[in-house]
Amino acid sequence: MLVRQGATVDVILVNTDWGLMHGFELTSTPPPYPYMAMMGINNGFFLMPLPPRTAENLAPARYYTEEGSFTAVSGSYYYLCQVPGHAAAGMFGRLVVK
Repeated sequence: MLVRQGATVDVILVNTDWGLMHGFELTSTPPPYPYMAMMGINNGFFLMPLPPRTAENLAPARYYTEEGSFTAVSGSYYYLCQVPGHAAAGMFGRLVVK
């Protein structure tokens, strides 16, 4: 993903997954990530993990959501799910800011 330097990046995290929590963290620390990815990495921006989808929140057709914003600073970053084991299993991506 490529973003312009100085841009405001709006992140909307929506968890539609049954039985699994998911979160969002931005870091300059590259992969590979350990099981506890949130330990020992440079934290830039994060959204706390959201509860999983359940039968209780299915009835109103809603999912747990969280949102936040950050200003893009030139560099190479990685976004990942900080729930233990998720980033280690490949739940991450790259963000380049120019």
